[in-house]
Amino acid sequence: MTRLVLLAAPLVLMTGCSTPPEMEALLPPPARAIIDSPDSVRACRLNLGPYPQGTKRPESWPEVPTVAEVPIEGALRDEVCRLLLDPASYAWEGKGCRPHPGVKFQFKKGSSTVEVYLCLECFMLTYRAEIPENPYWGNFDPIAPAVLRIVKGLFPNDAEIQALFRRG
Repeated sequence: MTRLVLLAAPLVLMTGCSTPPEMEALLPPPARAIIDSPDSVRACRLNLGPYPQGTKRPESWPEVPTVAEVPIEGALRDEVCRLLLDPASYAWEGKGCRPHPGVKFQFKKGSSTVEVYLCLECFMLTYRAEIPENPYWGNFDPIAPAVLRIVKGLFPNDAEIQALFRRG
């Protein structure tokens, strides 16, 4: 009986390690590899307006100017990477909102870049990379408190960010 359990354990572990299809859609393997071991990570505060009506679309976000950029290093960088790569960090249902990202995390590895656009009002995010794909929004409610803590720590003088969800 003991042998059977020992032989079955690796199978259980291997099947438990597969990435859920929702995670693959949100963060495809090539982008996931960049976030898993980036050369550098930055947080960028986005200047989202005012824009002419109809121009605030996902495809225009890479051109959105930033008003502040902060490197994310050491243990904080490891925490950000771990949170974003963990499928348990996401709730896999939509919210019916229209996200307005105010911060992006930028991951670089060699000449490749992955950007994570965060809406801190509805706790939705999307990943953008050089890999051509449609943006898919993910609900990061399970890690919202941790993400807010991190972002508030990175932008301590940003009154708008500091005011986010003061009640909680």
